[in-house]
Amino acid sequence: MADWKVLTLRDKYKIVRKVVLGEGASAVVYKGLDVQACRNVAVKLYKHTETDGSPRRSALEEFRKSVTVLKRLCSIDDDEERQAMRRLTTFSYDAGTLSHCIAVTWRRSNTSVASAESATIANPILDEVDTSNCYVRLLDYSCTETGEPGLDEHEKLLYLVLELGEESLEERLQRHRTRGESLSVKELRELQWALVCIVWGLHAVGFVHMDIKPQNIMRFRENGADHWKLIDLDGAMETGREIRPEQVTFTPEYMPPELAKAWVAWTSGDPSYRLTMSRLMDVWSIGMCSLEAIFLQPVLRPWFEEWKKETGSEEKFFKWLADYDTEPILHGDMHEMLAGMDKDMCDLLETMLAKDPDTRSSINECLTHPWFSSVHRALIGDLKAGAASGHLSQTEAWHSPEAAVEKKIGPKSKLCTVM
Repeated sequence: MADWKVLTLRDKYKIVRKVVLGEGASAVVYKGLDVQACRNVAVKLYKHTETDGSPRRSALEEFRKSVTVLKRLCSIDDDEERQAMRRLTTFSYDAGTLSHCIAVTWRRSNTSVASAESATIANPILDEVDTSNCYVRLLDYSCTETGEPGLDEHEKLLYLVLELGEESLEERLQRHRTRGESLSVKELRELQWALVCIVWGLHAVGFVHMDIKPQNIMRFRENGADHWKLIDLDGAMETGREIRPEQVTFTPEYMPPELAKAWVAWTSGDPSYRLTMSRLMDVWSIGMCSLEAIFLQPVLRPWFEEWKKETGSEEKFFKWLADYDTEPILHGDMHEMLAGMDKDMCDLLETMLAKDPDTRSSINECLTHPWFSSVHRALIGDLKAGAASGHLSQTEAWHSPEAAVEKKIGPKSKLCTVM
């Protein structure tokens, strides 16, 4: 297949080799055409063999991980019971699976699961959070002869077929930088809300991304509205899983301090070091993306590039990032500037970018932060409209989650209740 110019997969998806949308270490994404539906698509073709022709096991693992995660994210809204449970006002948020309950304890996990802090959460805002438009839609994928996700039985290729986006967040910010135009406060709030919802939904199905960056966030146009979606889930890991630092896919400018700390320990001669996948790591990454949207450039890149040029390695940057006692990301002139734009936005980003995960905001705290009060009012308006329609009384919706749950999905015996 090395010399192909035009490729047709399963007599349905046509791609041209020179029309490349993006390329990474494990795959190339092409702009394609679904000849049966007459629509453009994105085709992600995995590099499943080494240069010597031997199979790349990691490519198959990444491919199957993407299929699994995307199907689970889509199934949330296809399954009525899971959707209702996901939208309850109270829930359990611990180092494992997100369990939605009537009366629960929420455990805010960090790198040490045993030291998780407990708090009770009950907020009607979370009833209305909708993640259905937060992830790229998986349209098709290669299958084995038994129908399982894997090497296509005819072309002997690994590929995903995805909906085609308009532009990445990275491209959007580059365009603004070229024109000398900043995003408005309204645009920043909408973008940051989208990022928080993306992470909340991913965590809800038990995964941590670990490499969220503007390149992986894409704008899609649907029914006259724009949606920011997460497009790359190859490197997603199960929450709470312990791994070697070398197993994580990351980008230095967006990596959380916990990962930098693990990387320093591992490269310093401790091969037994293990890193526990924590949801708080993704909070840091979207905090860095949010900060980049304000300044129109990766905020940590100047330090990373300067120190790498100075020392010839990434070690100095990693050690600085891993030190929780150094100055916070938001301090001095940067903090003053953000506070001048909006104090609530500054407060949110300050807590999202706390180096010490014990003091960093959880994704739930981000969702309910006052910076998003205008979004909350709109969501509560939807909740009240639902009550007015007769589907759910306002008293039930606000004061009796238990009754609301029974009306939505049946008896509460179906729910996990943790006191």
